[in-house]
Amino acid sequence: MVSVSCCFTWDLRLSERLVKEYRDAYPDARVSLGGPVFGLRSNSFEPGRFVREGVTFTSRGCPNNCPWCVVPGREGELRLLPITSGYIVNDNNLLACPRPHIESVVKMLRTQRNPAKLAGGIQASLVKDWHGELFRSIRISEIFLAADHMGAIGPLRKAVRIFKMTRKKLRCYVLIGFEGESI
Repeated sequence: MVSVSCCFTWDLRLSERLVKEYRDAYPDARVSLGGPVFGLRSNSFEPGRFVREGVTFTSRGCPNNCPWCVVPGREGELRLLPITSGYIVNDNNLLACPRPHIESVVKMLRTQRNPAKLAGGIQASLVKDWHGELFRSIRISEIFLAADHMGAIGPLRKAVRIFKMTRKKLRCYVLIGFEGESI
């Protein structure tokens, strides 16, 4: 069985080509194409399946309904997943999770050989002092903060102050172009 998962519409042609190549190379194998691009939602996460080693998801979805974001439409409301081992946390909105869940994620990250990478995008407006203390208690290579609109700049600055990390560790996703917004 070969399963190809496609996340983004711009990768669909490549994914279809990959399916064809697998079918040509392994005519007796069952080859399927699926994934988020088709609106398929997952209520579980299996480390190493469709993602590289080290990536983990501890939640799916997001409680926000930002008009520019596809996550609520694709993944629905925020829901917690069992915490699996990994050092690259790709949750869409980790800080929207309950405090005990976040603390459990950090506990898991302490066991990892590699420093943590919070790559899913931390919603700066949700950052509290306790998040800063908690995240400073572990080794972190990068934290990706989200600046989705002009109103996010103030919370972004506050989050940077709370995290008190070197600028080398802080990254920022900047989304522009929605409804004519520009730099």
